[in-house]
Amino acid sequence: MTPPLSPPSSLLDHLAGSALLALLDAVDEGLLLLASDGHLLLANARFWDLFGVPPGSDISELRSHIAGCMADPEAYLASLAQEVDDGPATEVDLALVRPCRRVVRRRVAAVRGADGSTVGRLVSYRDITRDAEVNRLKTEFVANVSHELRTPMAAIKGFLTVVLEDEATIDPEQRRHFLGIAREQTDRLSRLIDDLLDISRIEAGRRRRTLSRFPVGELLRDLAQALRPELREAGLRLDLETAPTDWDLLADRDQIAQVLLNLLTNAVKFTPRGGCVRLAARRTATTICLRVEDSGIGIAAEDLPQVFEKFFRGRSSGVAPSGTGLGLAIARELVEGHGGRLTVRSAVGEGSCFEVLLPLEPGGAT
Repeated sequence: MTPPLSPPSSLLDHLAGSALLALLDAVDEGLLLLASDGHLLLANARFWDLFGVPPGSDISELRSHIAGCMADPEAYLASLAQEVDDGPATEVDLALVRPCRRVVRRRVAAVRGADGSTVGRLVSYRDITRDAEVNRLKTEFVANVSHELRTPMAAIKGFLTVVLEDEATIDPEQRRHFLGIAREQTDRLSRLIDDLLDISRIEAGRRRRTLSRFPVGELLRDLAQALRPELREAGLRLDLETAPTDWDLLADRDQIAQVLLNLLTNAVKFTPRGGCVRLAARRTATTICLRVEDSGIGIAAEDLPQVFEKFFRGRSSGVAPSGTGLGLAIARELVEGHGGRLTVRSAVGEGSCFEVLLPLEPGGAT
């Protein structure tokens, strides 16, 4: 806490000495105490740190400096113009770009003396960056879910309307075709709802892991067998690198299988006919690495940082996006729930390689 910047006044008389000053310095909000004439009396340590300004600066210099820190200086200056010394507390959210990007909530409240008269103002700046980001993500998530639900619902309604309204004249083959599309869209809705429920349970901690010890090689063989019809239809070859029989993993077998099946399905989806999908494992003293690799179209460099984000579906490859856009997000959550990491390496035209790195024992470091 800096010492008073002006001679003691009636406002400072309300302070209880160095103990209160130390208490204000411990507050995690930037605080300014202003006299009724606008002069700066006190500022706590968090304020100077929040705006990157040397302690003891003049109030006029402070206002210019703070305005220069704002993404929208005019919004800050407008908030100053609206302040009334004896009015109710006011709040406004402001975005900072200097000394680093933050969102702060500026609150101004009147400080009153024993007789009820206004003797000054307390200005606080609270860092709400995390809350603002959470709210942004919630809004974005709701918008994405609404869009994903609306598209198949519109298709189902449209085709069923045609079938019902033209029931007497529509060709049986065409009717069958339209109903088939409606069923496909219904399946798409079902998958989306299942994925939404899945990721909700995972993030809320309601999807528990059932740990068991199982051979890694057996899991890889089971997945390869389950995928063979899909590979055959897509015209792809599967290279399975078998793991030694003594390679065991203590984890939730179903969840790890779900992760790998998601990665394998994506590999099949984005690999042209005649290509290859590889499934392999390697082991260190403390970890197991499960690798899914393909010779497919690859992922553009600008898309790589976002591939594990909810609803992200890359478009730069030239392949129309499909699926719910939640599979990789779910896979990452499941892997991280085991204390592991899910990583990707890829380049357009060179295929992709996803690696699931898991500790051999729960709680082990990866």
